[in-house]
Amino acid sequence: MKAANLSSEVFDAFPLARNEARRAYPLVRLFHPNLSLNQWLHHVQILRRKSSGVIAIQDKRGCVHATFVYTVDVRVARAPLLRVSEMMVWRMLGNLVNQAIMDCIDRLAIETDSETIEISLPSAVEYAVDPIWRNSLKEAGFRVRTTSMIRRLAPGSNAGEHGNAT
Repeated sequence: MKAANLSSEVFDAFPLARNEARRAYPLVRLFHPNLSLNQWLHHVQILRRKSSGVIAIQDKRGCVHATFVYTVDVRVARAPLLRVSEMMVWRMLGNLVNQAIMDCIDRLAIETDSETIEISLPSAVEYAVDPIWRNSLKEAGFRVRTTSMIRRLAPGSNAGEHGNAT
């Protein structure tokens, strides 16, 4: 996202630099209680080196209400794909935070000349049950395409040994 921030009457969206990442840590800790501050700062620093980054949505008082990671995938013979993941949103009544997030994602897609936006939601169940989020995504033109599943491997296990997953 360019240096210019996306602003609304209530929220500002901006790329989160490593030196600003501390402000978002209380929100991040709600979603990832075992993540240390140093791990979070390192994560933000690594993401800023690639065609990716962390966006923060804050209110006019400077309180961070949401963060998400974006990555731009350059594809052969097709326009770029904007991927949004690791979305962490402090739930509030109403739709203002959601709208600020969607506006920011749209702006990122325009700035990166992306053809497609893919949003990976942290918990399919949470978003399926939460009517505000479901409606925000539908109103923004999103539809469910697939469901992803993940399996963690036990340390030192062979990837082909299906029984060792945790």
